[in-house]
Amino acid sequence: MGTFNLLFFLCVKEHYARNLLLLLNTIRILSHTHLTSSRSYLFSTYRRLSGTRGSIASVNHNRTFPHPLIPSKEGIKACWGVRGSSLHTSYAGGIRYTTRLSSIIPQQTFWYSIDHNKIHPISPWFITGFTDAPSKKKKCIFLRGALRPEGCFNVGLQKNPNGKFYVRPKFQIKVHSRDSLLLMRIKNYFGGIGNINTNSKDSSFTVRSLDDILKIILHFDNYPLITKKKADFILFKQIIHKVIEGEHLSAKGLQEIVNIRSSMNLGLSDSLKTVFPNTVSVNRPEIENITIPHPEWMAGFVTGEGCFLVQMSKYGKGKLDGVSFSFKVSQHLRDELLLRSFITFFGCGLFNYHSGKSKHGSGVFLVRKFADISDKIIPFFQDHMIEGIKREDFEDWSRVVELVRSKAHLTEEGVNNIREIKSGLNTLR
Repeated sequence: MGTFNLLFFLCVKEHYARNLLLLLNTIRILSHTHLTSSRSYLFSTYRRLSGTRGSIASVNHNRTFPHPLIPSKEGIKACWGVRGSSLHTSYAGGIRYTTRLSSIIPQQTFWYSIDHNKIHPISPWFITGFTDAPSKKKKCIFLRGALRPEGCFNVGLQKNPNGKFYVRPKFQIKVHSRDSLLLMRIKNYFGGIGNINTNSKDSSFTVRSLDDILKIILHFDNYPLITKKKADFILFKQIIHKVIEGEHLSAKGLQEIVNIRSSMNLGLSDSLKTVFPNTVSVNRPEIENITIPHPEWMAGFVTGEGCFLVQMSKYGKGKLDGVSFSFKVSQHLRDELLLRSFITFFGCGLFNYHSGKSKHGSGVFLVRKFADISDKIIPFFQDHMIEGIKREDFEDWSRVVELVRSKAHLTEEGVNNIREIKSGLNTLR
């Protein structure tokens, strides 16, 4: 409790106090490791704000206090302070990352440093499943205002001052800003390559260096994607090969790259179609293997796309509410067979069309039976953990399931407990 008391004491606005829990997630991640002889982490809290204009009240202190998750007499040694207009946060022995955390303190820059040896490792299959999740940045069908993750293989074509086009490939994973710490773990898995940038809405892990992109390609060769996104990866890899061979330096080679690029993602922009009028799109690879390769793939995919819902309905005046549960995973209909394979994988659930059976519609894998949720879904994700902010949703959802299993929902106190937990689920958190 010392950590919470200290950080909340420093908060001057309730809004910042709530969002500052993001910083505590870092401690949670680091504490889930096999700690070595060095068990102390240094961190700074944040720039204090006061008054309507956010004037600065500088502080600079050092404290040592115990942390309940770390079995060490040393506890955590913390310091906080202000350096100009920035917030400075660091952990001993690490490499410094730079990003913006406007969602915590608007218009402030946030530096953080992590010891790679102390970050809880992440499964390679989890990363593939997380990348396989839908790549369109839009509102989740079931959660109002929630952003889906976006794993993307992209090739930009830009003109330099001399009027010549050059090729800019990149790999990017974009998530809600609340999951920026999950991106730190993914970055660590890839050996610290790439950059993480965060604003008030989303956070992105981006790799642009050609040498680093080859490491990304090696990962997805060894732990392949299984959704239609794999076609983009195959085309992306073809372009990278041409760049390595220097083919992009000739007009013919550049046109061949444009032909491949036009079949990726959403195709070419109108301006590029005008500049390259002779473009002939290559055939997009057909992806037929939809077998779930590993349980951790499912954990990663559901981290990106799963929804855990609790519904409460009144039976009548003066009577207690009824409680029901849903576990949902949605996809574009082009991956309908993938969603149908979830029925076999979990041994339960069903498939429904969400927006009508059309090429622009979507489908959903749905589990509603209490026995299936209690005996199959929850045990699976207890063994193969969901990560990021959605883990908290799953844990709260599981708590409500346990309350119903113990018949607590039949009492007024139990129903009130369920309502309180439900009020913090998903985008309400």
